[in-house]
Amino acid sequence: MPFPKNFKLNTGATIPTCMQTLRYLTLKVALGLRTPSSRAPPKTLEATKAGLTGGVRYIVSEYANLNEGLIGQAIKESNIPRADLFISGKLWNTRHRDVEKAFNETLSSLGVDYLDLYIMHWPIAFKNNGSDIKVGEDHKVDKRAYDDLYPKSSNSKELEIDSEVDFLDTWKQMEALLPSKKVKAIGVANYTKPKLEKLLKNSKVIPALLEIETHPFMLQTELMEYCKKNKIHVSAHTSTGLSNKRGVLKKVLVDEPVIKNIAEKHEQSPFKVLAAWAIQRGTTPVLPAIDAEKVKEVFDLKELTKEEFEEIRKLGDEHTERYFSANGFSSVFEDKE
Repeated sequence: MPFPKNFKLNTGATIPTCMQTLRYLTLKVALGLRTPSSRAPPKTLEATKAGLTGGVRYIVSEYANLNEGLIGQAIKESNIPRADLFISGKLWNTRHRDVEKAFNETLSSLGVDYLDLYIMHWPIAFKNNGSDIKVGEDHKVDKRAYDDLYPKSSNSKELEIDSEVDFLDTWKQMEALLPSKKVKAIGVANYTKPKLEKLLKNSKVIPALLEIETHPFMLQTELMEYCKKNKIHVSAHTSTGLSNKRGVLKKVLVDEPVIKNIAEKHEQSPFKVLAAWAIQRGTTPVLPAIDAEKVKEVFDLKELTKEEFEEIRKLGDEHTERYFSANGFSSVFEDKE
């Protein structure tokens, strides 16, 4: 099963997905580079620059990581023409009431004139305490900034949800960005099928992309089929699973014998095998870039055979596990009206 040459969005544009050089499988190859948190500025800068130097052309920037300035610095220092990059940004949950302001701040922080894609990070709004989070010139962030990103009441562990804001209203604000030509496409993330159906019934613009947790233990087959029917491209976060450092996971993908055996056969890491599987499934995996060494793991992936692909898919018939639990706002995965 060969890697797809490209993934076309319903806007007519394509997410870069084809091999551009003989040596590297670039992020013109269906891989999204998720940049690490600004809690470690040098690593963020090094990882992003290493990716761009190595061939990465798809950068996924998340406001909640508070590292957009560092990403912008890496892009500038790479001297890669803007037209050769595919850059997406994300609207955080505390910014739903003023999407245009949040969007323009992201553009400014990244130092670019436009985004290829702007994504609503979650279909839920958090209360905003009214203070703008500032990142210093040294790109370091005070812990209080993270408290502002995840606002909690003084006597509760639950996050403060802004129940007056409906994601349909947020989406209308995102639609309003399109005429400015400052963003080429808009998308959503972490939607369930019922929420996505509600959005499509009440919107003018169909999302170009849906980013969800999907991997062999979280196939999301029904949602994937719905997206295919409506020409919504799927991007996969947590596509290679998570480590079990805290001992809370029931199963760890990279430790599965099937994955290990295929990895050994191809002389690849389990991480690479899972990334290849995600691409061949037709999704764009958003992979973590913790440091420069981790970035190298997105290169030189090897194609899986049809039989190997199916072996991995069958893992989902035996076990289902959501790795990202959305602590404090897990109700986002519920669909009660």
